[in-house]
Amino acid sequence: MKTQDPAKTLQLDGTPDRDKSLRPILNIRCPKDGGSGPSPVPLRGNAFGPQGGGPLGHLIEWRSDRDGFLGTGTAISAPLTPFPHVITAEVTDPQGRVRSKSVSISVMGGTEPMEWICDDDDDGGDGGI
Repeated sequence: MKTQDPAKTLQLDGTPDRDKSLRPILNIRCPKDGGSGPSPVPLRGNAFGPQGGGPLGHLIEWRSDRDGFLGTGTAISAPLTPFPHVITAEVTDPQGRVRSKSVSISVMGGTEPMEWICDDDDDGGDGGI
């Protein structure tokens, strides 16, 4: 995995983001990376301010590389076209610090009953980044 030079990561004001611990914490709880299932796709996540800050889930913006902007919030249902997608969740805290996370999924067509596998434990699963 290639690490990014912090001097090349910019904050919204254009200054280098050298302290990533000050950015929001973001988890994608559904769908899991590599998952597949039908449309609509349940999108669930949570976000918090850095270092024990308050909840920011209402600020999560969801996007698909194929279908564009999908909505905002901790839980939405997204009608997606039946193709592979990269789903990105992004949150910006009140200080303008940004965190994003992506998962790759495949939306299936057809009528077979399928369900999306989600990470529904209370701590958000992967601990966030």
